[in-house]
Amino acid sequence: MVRGLLQARAAGSSELAVKLTCGAVELAAEAGMLQTVVAEGEPVAELVERSAWAVPPDWLDRWRRTYVRTRPSAPDPALPERLTDREREVLRLLSSRLTLREIADELYVSINTLKFHLRVIYRKLGVSSRAEAVEAAQPRRSSSSVTRG
Repeated sequence: MVRGLLQARAAGSSELAVKLTCGAVELAAEAGMLQTVVAEGEPVAELVERSAWAVPPDWLDRWRRTYVRTRPSAPDPALPERLTDREREVLRLLSSRLTLREIADELYVSINTLKFHLRVIYRKLGVSSRAEAVEAAQPRRSSSSVTRG
């Protein structure tokens, strides 16, 4: 599946890229692999949308809800404490419409482990809710994507 996505990204023709992506997302849907496809980011997102007919609608809906069109942000030196990679991943998924249970499933952790991560994130960001955490992260994402070019 990953090989198919990599080949699709490297394919010279648009038609071949869509064909390779169809095969890869069909395998991902059969295996219940969502996060791996989401992690491929923007280069694969358009190809997944063009291959939408090849996957079950419920898998595609979950992919769309999980996929966030922003790149993961780099650690912000303005934060009193830096977020770990895992905490940034949790924060990125918080901005999707997934429930906490679905986020825990995507990260292969228990709901209690996810709640622990949330408490740490809230403390580091100085917020007290999911909405506040997502809002606090938005300026950091947009400013970091501007500086990356």
